[in-house]
Amino acid sequence: IVADRDGPFFGAMAVPFSGSCYCGDCKFTCTAQKPLVSCYCHCKECRKAHGCAMYQVFWVMEEDIKLESGNPTMWLQNKMADGVRDSTMGIHRGFCPKCGGRFLNKMKVPKSRGIKSGWVTEDYPKEEFTVCASFHSMVWDKVEDIPETYKPWRHVFMSESIVPRDCMKDGVEKHTTGPWRDDDEVYY
Repeated sequence: IVADRDGPFFGAMAVPFSGSCYCGDCKFTCTAQKPLVSCYCHCKECRKAHGCAMYQVFWVMEEDIKLESGNPTMWLQNKMADGVRDSTMGIHRGFCPKCGGRFLNKMKVPKSRGIKSGWVTEDYPKEEFTVCASFHSMVWDKVEDIPETYKPWRHVFMSESIVPRDCMKDGVEKHTTGPWRDDDEVYY
């Protein structure tokens, strides 16, 4: 039912693993062996929400993330960068009410987008599903600590990037928008 995500960056890792906000009040445990996607996002909404030029994020099914402590404040961001991208879905962005640290995203995904993204297969039983995201910096201290399964394997929304292309020579595929979009182009 969930798409096979085997590829050059996948392998086994120890689960569950834990992450937290900066002050440690909001903590979560993740039980997903492999993320649905692990990427660098360059869209202007994510850049504004995180206060950075791009950020690393991994998405897993909602049932794979469990809040262990804290009570993150969630707000709905329903405006998307290009006015076309999933404007009815929106992303619930969560942050710690004590330290303000960004902590968690939640988003409902239509089955059709999940299939096009390779996240679920045709026989997935629901018309939509919920995914959760957290950020590499909430879990791992150094890039060397990130297990192969969770290392980013794509850049998305490069058309909105403020990082010069010639600075990103990492060999990871780069998408002008996202793989679920008809107008997407891929380059390396």
